[in-house]
Amino acid sequence: MRGQISYFMPTLVRMREWKLLFTISKDGVSFNTFYRNTRDRDNTVLIMKDDTGRTFGAYLCEEWHPSKYFYGLGESFVFSFDAKAVITVSRYSGSNEKIQFSDQKCIIIGGGSATSQRTEAALYIAHEFVGGHSGESETFFNPVLSGSRDFKIVDFEVWGFDSI
Repeated sequence: MRGQISYFMPTLVRMREWKLLFTISKDGVSFNTFYRNTRDRDNTVLIMKDDTGRTFGAYLCEEWHPSKYFYGLGESFVFSFDAKAVITVSRYSGSNEKIQFSDQKCIIIGGGSATSQRTEAALYIAHEFVGGHSGESETFFNPVLSGSRDFKIVDFEVWGFDSI
């Protein structure tokens, strides 16, 4: 799966070694630990598995930090894998700047405006990584990424990249 995800990343990031920064199975469910482990990492891949067995996530280009506003760069994308482990990628649409958001209560990737039919987040991750929601977002024009719109998180990992 890493090879398929890497194919869509910027070339300079693609050539770097993957490094596991955070996983709920080892690091627990604290957002503070999540922020500490991802500090100074401006390129990360979030990969999660839900209770239906679906694997999905996102590649983001800015360091994770608590914020009152959305942030992020247009090289970001969201993805999901089907039952045969074939990736589907939805790239940044340029429709808005709601790429990534995080605070002490949630993580949001993608979004929409009140005037759009696509007003949902591509991914909403609830506090303590217990579950979330996936919908069609204006930011990525993506399909629902998880096995069902509302999901329980079975596994959650964040990967970063070593310097060249």
